[in-house]
Amino acid sequence: MRFHSAANTLFHASSYAGHVASHVFAGRIVHTMYNAMLYSTLYRIMRHVPLPIMIAIVVVVVLVGYRRAQNTGRAPW
Repeated sequence: MRFHSAANTLFHASSYAGHVASHVFAGRIVHTMYNAMLYSTLYRIMRHVPLPIMIAIVVVVVLVGYRRAQNTGRAPW
């Protein structure tokens, strides 16, 4: 009986792992699509912004992200 429950647990663990993997894969596709949409929108906005202002915005965003990472102790992404 003990062997059967162990085998049953293993089977459920493997099917669960497969389920999680499929979700991770789907999540990655959705994430990539979302990023592409976000970046294309950003690109459209940024085309109308002069280059020095754009560089300043990027520098500020990077610095804020870096400071937040230092303060919270985790990566900003």
